Amino acid sequence: MGIGHAAVALGATRAEPRLNVGLLIFSAFLADFLLGIFAALGLEQAHVPPDFASRHYLTFTFPYSHGLVSLLLWGILLGGLLCWLDRRNRKKAFIVIAVLVLSHFVLDALVHVPELPLFGENSPKLGLALWNHLPLELSLETLMALAGLVIYWRLKGG
Repeated sequence: MGIGHAAVALGATRAEPRLNVGLLIFSAFLADFLLGIFAALGLEQAHVPPDFASRHYLTFTFPYSHGLVSLLLWGILLGGLLCWLDRRNRKKAFIVIAVLVLSHFVLDALVHVPELPLFGENSPKLGLALWNHLPLELSLETLMALAGLVIYWRLKGG
């Protein structure tokens, strides 16, 4: 749900307008950034499923970058780091950053097949598989993108 992550980040400008929108977008995409690092280190993997030709999406083993508890910890870490660097209104900025990082799990749980771990690699996994219903998934992301853009443009005077 790439566009959906960006849309949530744009909408978050309303919660904390002084935060740089690039930082908000990075926060929303932190899980995917970490997936690239962990995959390069051999700790996480992408898989081409047998039905890839008809479904057109990969599956993943990604307990460190996309797990619920993992993203909660990554959100606390990134929020804490950024608030330590910028000491203005730290509590609100921390909450916005941490929630954006955690929002990645919520949005991915909508579209992925059940592969998002709750607590770690061997824990229960969530996923509603909206990718199996592409018109619905694309409509949802389009609406999210429009809402995020409207919020951002209104706030920034565009």
